[in-house]
Amino acid sequence: MLGGVAVGSWLRHRLPEHHLTGQATGIIKSGVGLISTLAALILGLLISTAKISYDSTATQVNQITSDLVLLDQLLATYGPAAHEARETLRKQSEALASGIWAEADKRTHHAFVASEAWKHFSAAMDELPASTDQQRNLRKQIDDVVSRSAQARLRLFSDAGGALPMPFLALLIFWLTIIFASYSILAAMNLTVKVFVFLFALSAAGALFLISELNSPFSGLLKLPKTQLSQALAPLSD
Repeated sequence: MLGGVAVGSWLRHRLPEHHLTGQATGIIKSGVGLISTLAALILGLLISTAKISYDSTATQVNQITSDLVLLDQLLATYGPAAHEARETLRKQSEALASGIWAEADKRTHHAFVASEAWKHFSAAMDELPASTDQQRNLRKQIDDVVSRSAQARLRLFSDAGGALPMPFLALLIFWLTIIFASYSILAAMNLTVKVFVFLFALSAAGALFLISELNSPFSGLLKLPKTQLSQALAPLSD
């Protein structure tokens, strides 16, 4: 954007006077107005899409966290027979958080692999007795919670690594460059104009930065807290 200002200033001092008559500047202003409207629409669309994606990811993390707490409570109701399952569940919550946040750093798609903690938890679940009606009812509730949590985990995996729509972003930057170039072509760049143009560019760059941050929920300034999931369950007392 600032490059567009520099190019516009360079052109202003080299264009013949008759190229900047009232009629010519009127056409330029009309075209810039059209591009400004289109840029505003694209910018709003990108921010809205990024915010929806960020909120969806946060909701899925909250769903997994609440399911872990509910699952621990159901296992506690199960009695002493579920002690090992509760221990492995705590290890699974830490491994789950590490896996989710680590996937955000991977730029290429990869196959989903269940963690060793999940395998140990599944083995402990298979050893739970189901000899009474209460135990069978609890086991059904536990299976439902595990299934719901697993679906949320897989949705996070499938959504991981989603990149910004580069064609939209490139077109938006191109339009913004044209807009800022028109500022320096149509007006003399005195100190006051330069300050305000810089503030305009900073505001536009801030919007692009916000889109980038919302599109990366597991890193950056708007990073979702990892401890929300990894420390959802308190250690078991001996």
